[in-house]
Amino acid sequence: MASVFDVKVDWVSPGEESAVRTNQGVYVGAAMESFKVFTVPGTDEKVVCLTAKTGERLFMVMGEPPQDELQLMKNVRQLSASLHPEIKAVSRLLFPKIALDRNEDISWLCGLSTLDADGGENVIAQALQQTKFKLDHLGAHVESTAAMEVSRGFNMSPSIIIHRPFYVWLERDGLNLPLFAAYLDTDVWSPAAR
Repeated sequence: MASVFDVKVDWVSPGEESAVRTNQGVYVGAAMESFKVFTVPGTDEKVVCLTAKTGERLFMVMGEPPQDELQLMKNVRQLSASLHPEIKAVSRLLFPKIALDRNEDISWLCGLSTLDADGGENVIAQALQQTKFKLDHLGAHVESTAAMEVSRGFNMSPSIIIHRPFYVWLERDGLNLPLFAAYLDTDVWSPAAR
């Protein structure tokens, strides 16, 4: 079994390239002037939202890393359900340009099994996933490919600056879960030319 997921969005109001300065260095980033800001109870960090021409919304907020992928989704769902519009005006958003390309560890699926209609057992023998995510001043692009091999042989006004690792998720109207969610540390940020 194999699946391919590919979503590309362009911002309603594109920004411009900029630099993001952090304690770890300077990164290529984006400066945006058209975005929404939200607060969430329990944190002083602001949640920012960029809107795509096709209606999708991409959210970002700095925070501590999740323990695992299940905790990542739980955190994102809690954040999304707790958003309150910010009253204070914010004129500018800076965030790092992202170029994520990694193989996800979904080997925990290996060994899981199910019975078919004839009572035969199908066991997942191999499970692989690759995820790519790009984020910049023009838009975002998510690509994810997953493949599993079953043992029976079936193929299956002030500024907000995102300057620390952050959560990002992409929502689309009509869906209960985000299309994409990730925690992005500096290893996938684009360093500025020296």
